This record gives sequence, C-alpha cells and structure tokens, in this order.
Amino acid sequence: MRPLLLHARRRGKVKSVVADGGYDSEENHCIARQEMKVRSIIPPTSGRPSARPPPTRHRRNMYHRFKRKADQKLYGQRWQAETVNSMIKRNLGSALRARTARRRSCELMLRVVTHNLMIFRRVSRGSRQSTSDPLYASKSRVGIRIEPEASDIKYEGNQIDGFATPISDLRKG
Repeated sequence: MRPLLLHARRRGKVKSVVADGGYDSEENHCIARQEMKVRSIIPPTSGRPSARPPPTRHRRNMYHRFKRKADQKLYGQRWQAETVNSMIKRNLGSALRARTARRRSCELMLRVVTHNLMIFRRVSRGSRQSTSDPLYASKSRVGIRIEPEASDIKYEGNQIDGFATPISDLRKG
C-alpha cells in the first residue's frame, strides 16, 4: 500500500484513503495515518471473526467507526469507482495486450478515453444502451468510431490480430 500512496501523493494532495477489507492491517493504517498524514477508511474484516473489537489501535478505531456508520458516506463512494472498473472490463475486456509498463499505461488510458467516448455517444443519442452498437459488440474487439453512421468509416482495427475488420464482423461478435 505504501507505493500506491506515495504515487498518489506525487500526483496531488491526498486527504483520505478508502480501501476494501483486503487492505485491512494495522501496518496499512499506520502508513496512511502516521507516515502520510492522511485519513484511512478500511473496514476491519481481516482475521478471525469475533464479537470483540480488534486488539490494535487503528483497526479498533475503524471497528467502532464502521459499527456506528460514521464513515458510511465516504466509504459508500467506492461503488462509483468499482462500477467504472467493472464497465471497462466488461465492455472493453480485462486483459491488456501491451508488454511494457509504459505501453500498458497507454493502453489503459486509451481504454478510459474509449469508455468516456462510449458514454458520451450513448448520452448524446438519448439511450441508455444500444445492443447494435459495434462498440459493445465484443469484449475482445474494440472499434472506436465517433460518427454515428457506419458508412462514415467502413473498416476499423481489430486489436486481436491487427488486421482491419469490417464493422459488420464486429457486430457478429
């Protein structure tokens, strides 16, 4: 968790860290609260289930705060990030094809831009989901087309094999 927090702090001011129960440890709370001076909100779920609060200071504090739902509003915002991650994985695939860290970063950024264009296009059309849209045709094949008419661009790149694939083939999935 330390490298993640250091990277986030280099990018901007961090006020609080919200994580799921997989990051629950006294060490992670100490890194966030004492070293980084940010508020950590992590549900105390690791360890053996018990009716008693955890023995360590920060985890015990989280136990009591979650029990009285003091951090419910901030922790509840996690669903927004989880929803976006799920949508990107579902619509654009979960595997990256790039091999180097720099290229993986570029591929992830391209997926985010593609995701935003897909949402913008759907909103501008006034519909919530289009099943005939080639952008939603397949998890592994992605075609980026800004114009709504298929006649504007007849072929788009196929990320699987690198060959041009007709839009009609993308619809077949």
